[in-house]
Amino acid sequence: MTESLESIVLEFIVEECLYGDGELDPDEDLFEAGVLDSMTFLRMLEFLDQRFGVEVHMGDITTDRFNTVNRVVGYLKSQGATP
Repeated sequence: MTESLESIVLEFIVEECLYGDGELDPDEDLFEAGVLDSMTFLRMLEFLDQRFGVEVHMGDITTDRFNTVNRVVGYLKSQGATP
């Protein structure tokens, strides 16, 4: 089975931020739900760089660009990332 960008990002967030316990709606606001905070957000950015080779530039860092799994995936696609 081929993994999608969405499934990879979801798996990372569930494992690293929810400690493997929970499910997420790809449109759920991760900051409002308490899933992401400043530290877990930085870990996610590091993961995106390591896993996909996407270095997020300071000018691109806004909470509304990374507040849902679908928006993270949209950003990855805009940067040419592939699973």
